[in-house]
Amino acid sequence: FKDHYVLRAGKLIYYFDQPPSKKWQFKSRAYKKGNFYILEPDRICSIVQYQFELAPGKERSFTFKFPQRALTPTPELLAQLSQADFESYLKALEGFWTKKLHQGMTIYLSEPKVVNTSRTSLIHNLMCQEYPSEGEIKQVVNRFQYNRFWLRDSAFHARMYALWGHLSDAKKLLRHFLRYQDESGNFLSQKGQLDGFGQSLWAFGEYLKISQDKQFAQELLPAVNKAIDWFEKSIQQDKYHLMPPTSAMDNEWIIGRYTGHNIWAILGLDGAIEVARLSGDKESLKRFKALKESFSKNFLELLFQASERNQGRIPPGMDVPDGVDWGNLLITYPGYILPPDHPLVVRTFNHYRKHHYAEGIATYRRSLHHYITERVAQTSLLQGKQKEALSDFYSMLVHTGSCNQGFEWSVFPWTDRDYCLEVPGYSFCNFPPHGWFAVLYNTLLRNMLIREEGNKLHLFSVLSPCWVREGDEIIIKNAHTYFGRMDIFARAEKDRFVIQLQPDFRQSPDKIVVHIPFFAQVKRVIVDGREKDFYPDRILLSPSARRIEIFWELTPALEYNYH
Repeated sequence: FKDHYVLRAGKLIYYFDQPPSKKWQFKSRAYKKGNFYILEPDRICSIVQYQFELAPGKERSFTFKFPQRALTPTPELLAQLSQADFESYLKALEGFWTKKLHQGMTIYLSEPKVVNTSRTSLIHNLMCQEYPSEGEIKQVVNRFQYNRFWLRDSAFHARMYALWGHLSDAKKLLRHFLRYQDESGNFLSQKGQLDGFGQSLWAFGEYLKISQDKQFAQELLPAVNKAIDWFEKSIQQDKYHLMPPTSAMDNEWIIGRYTGHNIWAILGLDGAIEVARLSGDKESLKRFKALKESFSKNFLELLFQASERNQGRIPPGMDVPDGVDWGNLLITYPGYILPPDHPLVVRTFNHYRKHHYAEGIATYRRSLHHYITERVAQTSLLQGKQKEALSDFYSMLVHTGSCNQGFEWSVFPWTDRDYCLEVPGYSFCNFPPHGWFAVLYNTLLRNMLIREEGNKLHLFSVLSPCWVREGDEIIIKNAHTYFGRMDIFARAEKDRFVIQLQPDFRQSPDKIVVHIPFFAQVKRVIVDGREKDFYPDRILLSPSARRIEIFWELTPALEYNYH
């Protein structure tokens, strides 16, 4: 303790303006008194205590100042802390985040909880970045528990940043991936987690599809070629010509060949193809395409056999029974390895909803699992099951906390909301906010409003009745897609839904598909002043379309909302 601040290992921890009545320090021993306790003896506790009398109607303020990171208490820093006032720093903080959030895509909807959770989620992800060098970002999941780097989480982070127009963040994060390529060529951040190979290459490709950054593609190509060398050697040595088995007891909780690792390998090959294409390397492009075709054919043949042994459903493992559904749920989204209406996909997800859902969201080993719900919702979205996708979306929202934060698991259905799991001989806490939830929430929201499918651009795949009441507006600015950027302005009127499109395509899609909500009955459609034919569930437009008027009659669907 010093007069106005506390040091730990020579670094300033916090600053206090007024001299305290008492100072408490507890090092290397547990402390408990009243409602305040620190039971871990390895924690250092430094408390200032103020004792005073306060007359009726009077008030007294105390200000404590915490540097964002521990710093040496130089005279300049101490002077800055002494002069710092709360309001000016609050204003600077608000200004920083307002500017940051508006650097990419912005979405406005008439339901505040939806928009606030989106913004909060993006902030949760951005505040968990570290900067090992000027050109890199190291992404961690949260600051309480998963304060480390995983390729699997970061692959989804990088893709979300690209989809939301934060291209610099995505690029710097992907460059950090290169640190995790070992001598063999594989991408590995945690021992035995072999999905890192496919996830890394997939994330490279997804960024490039959005950015068309040829220079970065050329920077990545040597690492991609090295990774493909490892992959070819690995599948040649495997008796099934699949991704190698692992004993990591990963999310699927099996020892063997993970279905998800092979799904990721195919997605990774797709990403490698994009790297080679944008780099202009025709030889690598030809090689990667042929490898994807042959590997996919072998994988699907074996998958159909494994599914027969699993009651006609896609199993977590290719060569071992049982396991927990995880990577196998990615068979349709994000890579369309099997079409959404394939019988295997339909049976797998129907069974999952029936047996692995509680309180409207997914479960994992009997516990609620917040963000796995997104995988199921994305598949329902592709299947055109708007009600199911919207129900998943609102169920995810209902399970967020008071600061819009999402969790991972360890909360049991129909019990309290305690994130700490206590069983005899074992205790575990799973603290929010979880960065992967934040990523997947924003990815789902984005795809509900605008998404790519092959050479088509889909708009409003899933809408809530709370977003299209008379006078409601949907505004999407600076949306980044595989085809270029787009602004969308939509307004619900008494008898119609009016959409204005302002695209900046570098390559036009074949079609723009506008989906019709399940609670709307369309009477007629006018596109750029001309009558337009339509299907019961969608409208197919030329990429040149700019103004769409959908005359409809809405039916009540009051159960689909946050409240």
